[in-house]
Amino acid sequence: MEKYLHYFEEAYLVETLGAFSFKTKARIQSERKRYVIDTGILGALSAVNMPILSKQLENCIYLTLRGRRKIQNLSLFYYRSDSREKIDFLIRERHRTTDLI
Repeated sequence: MEKYLHYFEEAYLVETLGAFSFKTKARIQSERKRYVIDTGILGALSAVNMPILSKQLENCIYLTLRGRRKIQNLSLFYYRSDSREKIDFLIRERHRTTDLI
């Protein structure tokens, strides 16, 4: 499965988002979340085995932030605390966290 997801990334159909950490090694080794660029693909895949609406909404927010990131030169991550609480999007601008979504 990882091989095919890598092909999707190379074809710019899927992008990955890494976890935030102040430690570079932890950031590199973190599990990555995947978001589809073509939302039609998400609809087709979602019918099989995942909640459709929540994943589509999260993907839509990612695509919006992705556009903002390119214009405003922002860094985008997700964050999971030690107690496994999850923040879907952590936005950093010039080495400081500006938004948590």
